[in-house]
Amino acid sequence: MAIGELLPIIAGGGGAGIVFFITLPSILRLLRSQSPRGYSALSGDYDGKCLYEDEGGTATVESEAAYSDRMPKIFIYVTTLLGFSASVVSAILSTVRPTTSLPPRLLITIDWINFASWFLLVIQAADMSVERSSVRRYDNGILGALSACILILVIFAQNGIIARRIEPTGMFTDAEMPIKVHANFGAVQLGAAVFDMFASVSLQRRPDVFLEDGRLVDQQFTVSAFGRYTFGWCDELLRLAQRKPLDMVDLPRPDHITRAKNLQEAFLAVKRGGPLWKLVFLAHWPAFVQQWSLTLIQSVLQLSPQFTMFKLLRILELRTKGHEVGLEAWVWVLGLGSCLVVNTWINDWLYWVSSSRLSVPVKVQLSAIIFQKAMRRKDVKGGKKVAAKTDAAEFEGVSEATLDAGKKGAQTELGTDGDDAAQESRQSTTNLITIDCGRVSGFCYHNNFVLSGVLELVISVAFLLNLIGWKPLLAGLTAFALVMPLAMYITKKYSATQDALMKIRDDKMAVVKEALQGLRQIKFSALERQWQAKIGKVRAKELDQQCGLVDAKVSVGRIQAYLDGPEKLENTTPADTIYFQDASIAWPQDVQDEDQSDRFILKNVNIAFPQGELSVVSGKTGSGKSLLLASILGECDLLEGAIGVPKPPPVDERFDHKATANNWIIPSSIAFVAQVPWIENATIKDNILFGLPFDAARYKKTLSACALEKDLDTLIDGELTEIGADGINLSGGQRWRVTLARALYSRAGILVLDDIFSAVDANVGHWIFENALTGELGRGRTRILITHHATLCLPRTSYAVTLGHGTVEHAGRVDELKKSGSLKDILRLEAEAEAAAKQTDEPATGDAEEPEIKKLSRRVTSDINADAATKPKPKKFVEDEHRETGGIGKAIYLEYLRASGGLFYWAACLIVCIGISATTLLESWWMKIWTSSGQQQMPAVGSPGAYRRQTQFFAASGATTPVAAADGGNGHRDLAFYLGVYLALNFGGSLVSTLKYVYVFTLSIRASRRLFEAMTYAVLRTPLRWIDTVPVGRILNRFTSDFSTVDSELAFDLSYLIMSVLHVVAVTAAAVFVSPYIIFSGLALLAAALYIARLYLAGARELRRIASNARSPIIEQFRSALTGVGTIRAFDNTQVYIKRLQDRIDNRTTASWALNVFDCWMSYRMSMLGAAFTTAVAMLVVKIDGITASLAGFVLSFALDFSWSIMSSVHCYTSCEIAMNAAERVSEYSKLTIEPQGGIDVPAAWPSEGRLAVQDLVIGYADDLPPVLRGLSFSIEKNERVGVVGRTGAGKSSLTLAIFRFLEARSGSIAIDGIDISKIKLHDLRSRLAIIPQDPELFTGTVRSNLDPFGQSTPGELKEALRRVHLVQSPESRDDHAAERGNDDANANIFENLSAPISEGGLNLSQGQRQLLCLARAIVSRPKIMILDEATSAVDMATDTLIQRSIREEFTNSTLIVIAHRLSTIADFDKVLVMSDGKAVEFGTPKELLDKKGAFYGLVEDTGEKEMLERLILGESDDGSPAPGEVGGKGKARIG
Repeated sequence: MAIGELLPIIAGGGGAGIVFFITLPSILRLLRSQSPRGYSALSGDYDGKCLYEDEGGTATVESEAAYSDRMPKIFIYVTTLLGFSASVVSAILSTVRPTTSLPPRLLITIDWINFASWFLLVIQAADMSVERSSVRRYDNGILGALSACILILVIFAQNGIIARRIEPTGMFTDAEMPIKVHANFGAVQLGAAVFDMFASVSLQRRPDVFLEDGRLVDQQFTVSAFGRYTFGWCDELLRLAQRKPLDMVDLPRPDHITRAKNLQEAFLAVKRGGPLWKLVFLAHWPAFVQQWSLTLIQSVLQLSPQFTMFKLLRILELRTKGHEVGLEAWVWVLGLGSCLVVNTWINDWLYWVSSSRLSVPVKVQLSAIIFQKAMRRKDVKGGKKVAAKTDAAEFEGVSEATLDAGKKGAQTELGTDGDDAAQESRQSTTNLITIDCGRVSGFCYHNNFVLSGVLELVISVAFLLNLIGWKPLLAGLTAFALVMPLAMYITKKYSATQDALMKIRDDKMAVVKEALQGLRQIKFSALERQWQAKIGKVRAKELDQQCGLVDAKVSVGRIQAYLDGPEKLENTTPADTIYFQDASIAWPQDVQDEDQSDRFILKNVNIAFPQGELSVVSGKTGSGKSLLLASILGECDLLEGAIGVPKPPPVDERFDHKATANNWIIPSSIAFVAQVPWIENATIKDNILFGLPFDAARYKKTLSACALEKDLDTLIDGELTEIGADGINLSGGQRWRVTLARALYSRAGILVLDDIFSAVDANVGHWIFENALTGELGRGRTRILITHHATLCLPRTSYAVTLGHGTVEHAGRVDELKKSGSLKDILRLEAEAEAAAKQTDEPATGDAEEPEIKKLSRRVTSDINADAATKPKPKKFVEDEHRETGGIGKAIYLEYLRASGGLFYWAACLIVCIGISATTLLESWWMKIWTSSGQQQMPAVGSPGAYRRQTQFFAASGATTPVAAADGGNGHRDLAFYLGVYLALNFGGSLVSTLKYVYVFTLSIRASRRLFEAMTYAVLRTPLRWIDTVPVGRILNRFTSDFSTVDSELAFDLSYLIMSVLHVVAVTAAAVFVSPYIIFSGLALLAAALYIARLYLAGARELRRIASNARSPIIEQFRSALTGVGTIRAFDNTQVYIKRLQDRIDNRTTASWALNVFDCWMSYRMSMLGAAFTTAVAMLVVKIDGITASLAGFVLSFALDFSWSIMSSVHCYTSCEIAMNAAERVSEYSKLTIEPQGGIDVPAAWPSEGRLAVQDLVIGYADDLPPVLRGLSFSIEKNERVGVVGRTGAGKSSLTLAIFRFLEARSGSIAIDGIDISKIKLHDLRSRLAIIPQDPELFTGTVRSNLDPFGQSTPGELKEALRRVHLVQSPESRDDHAAERGNDDANANIFENLSAPISEGGLNLSQGQRQLLCLARAIVSRPKIMILDEATSAVDMATDTLIQRSIREEFTNSTLIVIAHRLSTIADFDKVLVMSDGKAVEFGTPKELLDKKGAFYGLVEDTGEKEMLERLILGESDDGSPAPGEVGGKGKARIG
């Protein structure tokens, strides 16, 4: 037999060989064992003894019962037996009755080979029947489908070859009847193979599986192969989206491949070292290989539809010449449809792999790794270095400072918790996860474009070489090479611009975050305009650098630098007790070889804290106390010596869930209370438990020891009251006591406590000392306490340490210090203040414990009560983030269009887009004229083919056929003419396209700027209640992620939508010239596409909104955890927070993953619609004889281009609709309710006297809450000092808020100098008053900018203010201290340089220094009315005594209102206002009220210090002489 006659045998033998190798594992399994194998998940045979389980999750009884693959298996058995039977009969008949029309034994050999293939399929079916593992049945089904597909191709090939041999006769003779029988049975086999293939890919892989918490796992690996590879597993979710708006609970959780925990472990499993991109590749190399393999196949098949169309047109050219179109034309039609289907599937699966196997996992992985790194990084303090020398221009004549309160370098004494690292570190960390991770994951998604470009270039070059020859091709490649240097230069400049852009975004993020966190102080000081301008300035820089594309190289470098940053080192030595041996310690720095001259260092520390006893550390403000505690936690740089600290057991060996009262305490474990208390957004109970199991007895004792029982009784929800981020709805004293309760309840045997008494009342402090520190819960634990109240603690203190001058001045056991006389030196620090303000057993009179202090949203009234049985569900303090539902309203589109310039500007954009479409049409039209001008200028392959190849993607390629015919007379114009016109049109089109990009970019920038300004304006002017109840991370999400979309996507999506619609119009117009009937089929395609888009949009919109909301908790946890990293690490709770973030990342992944599935679902189905439409058109072209090759070329071009245009338009619309969600979210915050901004103007000098009159004032926190001030009336005269006292809930802080109009009066009035404050502008009111809160707020900048933000004071005035608060010392005192200490090893004083940096929140300063700087700021502004709220609670007693004197001297010309936490504070004031239940029960001088024996007298009696207070009120000391610190005839008292 000839080679051609052997082709059917070769095809059949090859196919049978492949099927044999596929079947071989089944044969071996059947031979090895005949018993049922593996786990059964068949419907109905679940016996309750086991459930399906894999790495994805575990099935439930219900999902097991719902699982069934019985019907697909039945179809497999039936179709396999049918095909096998048909092959047997066909083989027997061809053997018994051979044909004479074909070579001998050809038909017999073909039939018996097919019989062998079917026999192998029967073996596969038999193996499936005994296989009890659903997963292995699924795998066998895929192999069976592959075998059936091979058999289908073999049967097609065999019958096609045989049909061509008999086609010329057109009929069967008796001798050829076996061939007819073979064909019939072949058709049966073909049908059986097709059904068998589909049945094999319809086997469900497994039952639904669930996580431990009962949430459904994504069903990609649950559904059948057909459902998986056609993205059908989201059908149920799409149907649900038609019925109701989707929510997070409706979405399946990520599978095991995409979970944050698994991805983080996979990254860590990769050997560290080398660049980040290498580690990412090694962690995801299978997905990269799959992506590149699909890209290779895609590139090879990219031109296959055009190639098959080219072949089809060549055949149709022959029909034009009179030849018959035979089977070959239909083969190419089938080939065209097959190429389109295969291309569609490969493109969509490539998208799926790129997005869901690379982009999403890489983003998840990097986010988790960055957070884990953040939990291990050094907690770097402070900002840039400060020159040690004083600036001569600012401090002329001032020598070196010597006061210990200022002895700090750029990194001054501060608490571990809540302290900012360098600004870049904290803020850029948030940008790393919000922007950089997305850019790197985006690169992973697009990285195959490089490979694709190279492959397509090679294939295109080969194709063009065949079409046009090497000379024209070489000319084109030369032009390409000439522009390469320019492209490389632009790329280099672009990369540099991107780097600058990311740095500016870090700055913007830092400024916005700082403004949000300090918004309370901004509003108190009426600085909204200044901060809006500051934010706007940084935003303007960002927009100047804005680019439309992304550069992953910059982001990889930023993430790499962060991951390579220094980690917290284990610089402590395991020991039985805590000790320091010749240790020199400093706050952490990133680079250890930096100049140490300006660094605050605590040197030559030799301390040995006794185990199981109370140790007290004291010293002046800024002496290094918090640094000492930080070193115990390992949060410092150990420069010399050694630090010994007991090493706690690993977390997984603590077995917290098994802890009992007998083994609760772990002696080596540490608990920490920071100087700035760190509290989570959770309930009070959860904040105290901090992840430990609940022990009712211990919990109750903890509440009692920390004096929290009374607070919980006053709260509606008690211990279940939700606390806002950073404890925003608690008072300072409550925050401290909650964090102390956390430490007491913990299992730690070592308690490290930083100044827990500064914010609590004296009697509460005494209670805590007696019941917490030295009570049942504290005894036996090693307690190391920083305090300015040494006299309170020393009676039960075993070990005392005093710091000063950058070293340890005194350290030892108290009894030893008594013997040596050192104890007198320690007590001397408090002696002066103690005489005037004793700190023992004073009353809890005010807001230290008051749940309403400064926080509008936490107001609790006694009018709201409920029985325990009917108590409602605890009210949420932080409400869930609002989410719109349904379609994006047209108002959002119009708002965006107006922000970008208005409809006029977009009309101009439409004209530009029309110009682009027109140039495209002209190019195609001119190409048609050129190719029709004469055979001598056309490629040798023929005009229809060349024409189709060159204009395959343009709608109007054939629309000008009549024009071309009319132009026949110009067919012989020279080449230069045609080429010149074509190049001119091409250049014009490029120019217009560039103009359009620049124009749209301009519109985008304008819209971004206006929307940003509107949102910033609204956020800065929202009421305090909104600020307190909305997490900062939620707002930052809108300022970052949402504006990233607004900046770089929205305008371009709109322009692409316009272009796509115009393209559809152009294609449709071109079609009308040829045949209007084509429009009907096009409309049918459009209707089907719109139906699919409607299904898609209903779910995709909600998923985008869910994903946007899911980002906020991630940003908020990053912010919160970075703030409290010291506390988290001290409690060894790092893994708890890592797991919590992993869960929140998985929430985001859940939505973005589902959105990717929806995208693929829509794209696949639309592409299949287009493939079906094009194939149907091709069939009509072949079927209708009257269609010429030229017309066929246009019709097929139209079919391809029209389907592509329809799908592109729908896709652009859906993309635009989804991206518009960002504008919707921005618009929501731009329309927030803001405080009233109107009112009358006040005189420039108002208030000139400072008189305050409150008349019948009624105020409430919300319309639905009872009033907190009930008819309050009193008046304050010029320059009076008035103390406000009252028990918890009296309304003292509400009065402060009312004076600043944070609460608007329901009735009554407040007048200042005779002007009703409700009638004037808020800015005028707040800018003329001043308040010094207990929690001071400073902002990033310098000492100068914080003292004088408007630049209205001279350096000398600022310097004098710093001296008044004793942050710098007078030259005389400085010389005295220098002589006493000497100049060796002196730490620099940051406050001597007005340009010294202040980090965000002033957290590179100690709490006491921040309070003093706020006082200095008040001295500089010299307001006529000043309100103070425990303004010096965190400074040492000696300094506080000096501060009180300075306040009296500096504010003699101001009206002073003090919210009193201690009666001693206001004992010598001009007047005292006693409040109760929102009313003024008494108002008069302290002496008058004392004599009256009313409410004030009752408060004095309750103190237990009645005699001492009476002496203070009468202005006498203990011996009857005038009290110390007497000024102007009045005794000295501590100012709150």
